[in-house]
Amino acid sequence: YAKHYALNDQETNRYGGCMFANEQSVREIYLEGFEGAVTIGHTTGLMDAMSRVGARWAGAHKGLVTNILRNEWGFEGCVITDQASTSAMFYQDIISGLSAGTDLWLNTNSSYWDLASYKEEDDSTVDWTKNATVLANVQRAAKNVIYAVGTSNAMDNVSEDGTVKKTTPIWVIALIILNIVVVGVCLFFIIRTLIAHIAYAKTLPKKEEEEVEEGDDIVKKEKVIVIVIMAVIISLLCGFLGHKLFSGGGSGSAEITGVYVYGESVENDYDGENYDEYELMLYEDGTYKLTMTEASYAYSMLLSNTTVSTYGTYEMGDTSDGNQVCNLSEANRIIYNGYSDVGGYNLSYDTGSESITYPVELPGGVMVEEEDFKAQFGAARTALLNTEKTSQMSFAE
Repeated sequence: YAKHYALNDQETNRYGGCMFANEQSVREIYLEGFEGAVTIGHTTGLMDAMSRVGARWAGAHKGLVTNILRNEWGFEGCVITDQASTSAMFYQDIISGLSAGTDLWLNTNSSYWDLASYKEEDDSTVDWTKNATVLANVQRAAKNVIYAVGTSNAMDNVSEDGTVKKTTPIWVIALIILNIVVVGVCLFFIIRTLIAHIAYAKTLPKKEEEEVEEGDDIVKKEKVIVIVIMAVIISLLCGFLGHKLFSGGGSGSAEITGVYVYGESVENDYDGENYDEYELMLYEDGTYKLTMTEASYAYSMLLSNTTVSTYGTYEMGDTSDGNQVCNLSEANRIIYNGYSDVGGYNLSYDTGSESITYPVELPGGVMVEEEDFKAQFGAARTALLNTEKTSQMSFAE
């Protein structure tokens, strides 16, 4: 799905924004990218914006979702809302949205958007399943959804009788064949060249072979062997360095222990609880991976989930009272991932990358500098390991 359609001018508090613009600026600036996606890219999926066009929610704006998108550009796919799983998103009204041309509501709460007992603003309920206009809009929306899915590669593994069969797409088969051909041709010429050089070197008299001057078109057998050995060593070295670079530091080494610590659940502002979890992995090569997870629950679903993975080196030791202790160095790599149905953020940071820019925005709109970020998630710390319960640990200042 191409998103967010349209006039999505801000990410923070985006579900409260009202965007005002004249038709010329809307068509020449805000819609041009979507027009290309539809008319050139032939996309069959678009996602509504949470924002409003003027005072009307974008997904309920018939001028956008039907008149321009379908009637002018010829879009034949499915339009889905952005997150609509909490009461804060109730302004994305399903009745007006269906009427405007929106087809799907991004919803993880089965109690919301019940057309048979639809809750209105005054807390009254209406049975919209008896309304012919609403049912006609539902029928049209279902057709759009079925078309979008039916013309996608989701149907590649479905047979004529409706059963799902595991098949290999033609493009994958073609890629495998191409790989075999390319590798085979390369190996053929490498082997052929080596054999030719070795055979030629054997035909030379020993004296002539020793007197070969630099620049002559002669390759000695010994040189060929050395070149092959060096190529193998360089390939293995590059593979090892690449694995260490992209494996996340320590994941390529044998794990020697895994310990956990669970924080207490705390009530949040959404009639639910926040839950913390830590997982420490120690590896034989002296590296560690510490994953810190924070989750928020409410409305019988997961509202947000944040994980911060830090990597570095560690040293094992004992405290004065005989407890086992692990000293973690300051992290040399930090990966931050988060998503939320409420805050609307999705972040991923790797401090080992040159492309990272600071300050970065954390959940809740908190801006931090690089030093603050590393101090919060990558500072040196001590983990006290419980020798009686090896699955538990605690942190010391």
